[in-house]
Amino acid sequence: MVIAGEDVAHSNNVSFDLSAAEVEKTTKSSAGNKGVRPGTISGTAKVGGFTCFDGAGNGSYDVTNLEAIRSGRTKVLIQIGVGTKVLSAQAYMTDFAIVAGVEDNLTFDASFKFTGAITFAS
Repeated sequence: MVIAGEDVAHSNNVSFDLSAAEVEKTTKSSAGNKGVRPGTISGTAKVGGFTCFDGAGNGSYDVTNLEAIRSGRTKVLIQIGVGTKVLSAQAYMTDFAIVAGVEDNLTFDASFKFTGAITFAS
């Protein structure tokens, strides 16, 4: 995942979800059958990985930068490569966690909610 043009350091999983709300279009002529059409489009993205505080390694966005996005309520450009295409959208961080299991690696998880247009292009 790329945030504001920079890779997220030590990320090892990325996911995104796109959905369309349903708008009901049932009429008397639909003979009792429910009709729907697509409504507003929305999406979320999640990234997780090993905690890095120095930006070194796989990118320059570390947990300190991610926390600054959350606390500053900053809108950022999210880009996720899928094969030869890139999903791009402006987003706000909605969740951020650092997880420390007993005798386990220190990891992080961050979730973003897209706002505005979502593009998926080469």
